[in-house]
Amino acid sequence: MADIYYELTKQRTSQSLRMKGARKAYDYLLSFLEGHTDNLTLGRVSIEYFVWTESQNSTKVALETEARLINDFGAFDKDYDAQRAADAKVHMPQYYRQFGSIEPAIPATEVMDYLDRLGPLRELHPRPPIDALIRATFYIPGARDFYPGTDEHMMSRMLAWLSPNSNAVTYSLHFPYENLSSEFEHAKQKFESGCGVKLEDKYFYIRTKKPNGKYTFKKLYR
Repeated sequence: MADIYYELTKQRTSQSLRMKGARKAYDYLLSFLEGHTDNLTLGRVSIEYFVWTESQNSTKVALETEARLINDFGAFDKDYDAQRAADAKVHMPQYYRQFGSIEPAIPATEVMDYLDRLGPLRELHPRPPIDALIRATFYIPGARDFYPGTDEHMMSRMLAWLSPNSNAVTYSLHFPYENLSSEFEHAKQKFESGCGVKLEDKYFYIRTKKPNGKYTFKKLYR
């Protein structure tokens, strides 16, 4: 069994997704997915938080930000070190490192508006210290039509990290073709026309599943 496979690692977005504002970027991305994919399913949005500080003032900003997020959305996941935060409030350190994730029980658009109101938080590093992680699964147009009986095998995926002033995206795409064809080129061009990043030819592979369940990869373009 073989298919054309594309893996784009996390990449800062270009073209239209360079726009500032998490909500604007989300609206654009959703419009693209709805118009260029089939059987789109969006997962729950999570708020991803990661900071390190190098001054007492930036530590104070980080702790205030964490407290605001917890008050508005509830506790972070298990990766968040609550004891470290508690100790920092007692003895404000110069160096402080923290990370965690929250899944707000509100619509995705409200999460984007919230982050835009929160702003870029320039006192904190790295940038952005907070972003919204968007998950989506879908089929490239034609993936089911040209591969009879396919289901999960041809499903593509997207992850996007959106914030008030910086966006990134990764795609894992699957096409039901075993070589270059006009159908594949049409699907590729249609998807690339609005996906927010350039789909580089060097990342396209013919992926073949061997009888033992392992995959082999051969570059599609030479």
